[in-house]
Amino acid sequence: PYPTAGSARFDLDAVAAQVTRRYSTWRKARFAWQDNFSALSEPSADADADGSSNLMEYAWATSPTDPSSRRQPTLTHEGQELRFVFWRDPHKTDLRLAVEISSDLQTWAEVASSTGGLPFQVVSLESPGMSVAENTSTQPYVVTVTAPPDGPRRFFRISVGLAPLP
Repeated sequence: PYPTAGSARFDLDAVAAQVTRRYSTWRKARFAWQDNFSALSEPSADADADGSSNLMEYAWATSPTDPSSRRQPTLTHEGQELRFVFWRDPHKTDLRLAVEISSDLQTWAEVASSTGGLPFQVVSLESPGMSVAENTSTQPYVVTVTAPPDGPRRFFRISVGLAPLP
């Protein structure tokens, strides 16, 4: 699909995929038609009122203007483990993703993060026995955060921010 010597052909899908791997390009492509471009397309705005910010829509590759376009993480209890599962696109190198936990929904502690498309790493032992695994054989990657079910009640969330570009 890529050009070869003496070839004038190229793969538009590959070009489009490379172009939309930056929030600023994605933002222009999704909102340039709006009269109120700046306010509606801000990373923290929720253009379709579905509860996900534009930045989260970019991270999950969902439509910021279609409330039925959703991709949410899951939390399950499997055997002796709690599993928090979500996916990420490692090619979106302008993102910083963090898994946070709380026992009271007021105070949140970051326990694992990924910046610039790098693999997730446990950054805090706030919860002993916590682990992070990524299935890199899928596109996008499936990330599983595992924690023991015993101990205090825990809530999980993902925070998404723009990372400095390399």
